[in-house]
Amino acid sequence: AGHLSSSSFYIGGFFGYQRNTGTFVSPNICGAVLMTAFVIHLLDSKRYVTRWRSLITLVLAVSMVATFSRSAMVGGLVGLLFYGIASGRITKVKKIGRKTFLVIAVAAVGLGVIWIADQKVLGGLFSRMVLSSWRTSVTGTDSSLQKHITDLFEPLGKVIEHPFGMGFGSNGPMSVALNPDARNVESSIYLMMYEIGIFPALLFFIPYIGVIISTLCRKKRKYYTPAVICMAYMIIYVILPSVQ
Repeated sequence: AGHLSSSSFYIGGFFGYQRNTGTFVSPNICGAVLMTAFVIHLLDSKRYVTRWRSLITLVLAVSMVATFSRSAMVGGLVGLLFYGIASGRITKVKKIGRKTFLVIAVAAVGLGVIWIADQKVLGGLFSRMVLSSWRTSVTGTDSSLQKHITDLFEPLGKVIEHPFGMGFGSNGPMSVALNPDARNVESSIYLMMYEIGIFPALLFFIPYIGVIISTLCRKKRKYYTPAVICMAYMIIYVILPSVQ
């Protein structure tokens, strides 16, 4: 009593201490939304935010971390790395040295404040949850991560056996919740192949890939932010059934 029914709202070893979910359907969806807001704010907020930019950045980052959605965090990092390479900013170390130092300094101060607040208010609970989440990922002991890795390869056989899909609406976690005979699959890419077949599923993801390719080919600043988000979401889609 007093706890949410699904274990996905908690992380291993900390049942009862809910992950940040907001008004969204799951912590992972909340993490993806916060990651999107974080990327937009980081790359484009100078256009409309003139005060408290660092504070807003910190709040968005902490809120995202509090979802404990590793897929959102990894997706966001990969997207930002893509931005750094595509825009050439990574290779221009001398031109951004001072700015990079300022960002690192602000991040260090922010982390220090969060750590002190966590120790004083929560007794270090938040820090322990974050460390536990990533430690189990690195050591490979997290059951959720193991299932995600398995689902990167295991469904391939069924996809090859059923190139035209296995029936719309009869696959994925939302279908399993309503139909005991439904087939579960974690990856959004495999899920779409289960639903509508290989070729139509690939068509579904073309808009995401198209934005990324357009950015690489045209090198226009206005494409960078949506390309980073598209790259991040493709990483999430590989791991989670968020498309459903």
